Amino acid sequence: MPTPEWVDACDRMGMMMMCETRQMSSNPRGMRQLEAMIKRYRNSPSIIIWSIGNEEWILQDKMAEQGQRIAASMVNLCHKLDPTRVVSAAVNGNNEQGVSVPLDIIGFNYNTPNIPRIP
Repeated sequence: MPTPEWVDACDRMGMMMMCETRQMSSNPRGMRQLEAMIKRYRNSPSIIIWSIGNEEWILQDKMAEQGQRIAASMVNLCHKLDPTRVVSAAVNGNNEQGVSVPLDIIGFNYNTPNIPRIP
């Protein structure tokens, strides 16, 4: 989660930012962290997108079904607390399964050859 000072600075300067949670997790602690982040920053005009994780490649590829369930829980919480913003994640791996499935916008990290294949 970004610091309040950083978000305030972006708000003042008119910059757009993606607000990302520290950990991709649907356990109670992870969901509390996500909820705290959204409730803290959902009124910040600089926040244009929520991100539920960064390069969780095991949940993207080897544990795709579990990754999809975790991501769906997190995306649902984001939409419940803030229906005005889309949800993404910085994905590194197979963008057609796992974490990518419930996202509003699929994120790509380093896997740029797949971009033309996925709408």
